[in-house]
Amino acid sequence: MRIGETGPDPSRRPRVRAFGLSARLLVLTIVFVMIAEVLIYVPSVANFRRNWLADRIAAAQMAALVVEASPDERLSADLEAKLLAGVGAQMIAVQGGGKRRLLALNGEPPAVERTADLRDAHWLRLIRDAFETLLQPNEGPIRVIGHGMGGADMVEVVLDDRPLRAAMLAFSRNILILSLIISGITASLVYFALHRLIV
Repeated sequence: MRIGETGPDPSRRPRVRAFGLSARLLVLTIVFVMIAEVLIYVPSVANFRRNWLADRIAAAQMAALVVEASPDERLSADLEAKLLAGVGAQMIAVQGGGKRRLLALNGEPPAVERTADLRDAHWLRLIRDAFETLLQPNEGPIRVIGHGMGGADMVEVVLDDRPLRAAMLAFSRNILILSLIISGITASLVYFALHRLIV
């Protein structure tokens, strides 16, 4: 450098981009994968809830068959309590053949806050009900209505939905962890592929 000359102006140096093409595509890939996982999660959690409740309906009808097979269709209070505990219900009612069989802890149907009818539930309603269960948990029990099997026309179950909500939260947590793993792997593959082929 000659006397009197100054060095290059720092303000004129080329600026280094904070995010290159690969980094931006990496972020976009993560975002797109997460959006896709959300679109998959919404119907999945609704289907999980429907299947969970349908399993309780099936278990309730099996318990009602025990009542039907008993002499005079009557059970001891202790056996009824065990059947209800096995289903996780406070009340079971099965209607069919012009008869209605009822199992209840106190002999009377408990008061319910919400009703979930699985017989003709539309997907939009199932999704709405699923997020109501997650975001607005009930303080009291819910009533679940489903189709019966064999000669039963309808099965009703009154149960506490806290175990359902706990199962849905665990399902949601697993979906979130899986989504993060898939996003990380996919974004890393895209990043290294672009870094090798383009950059």
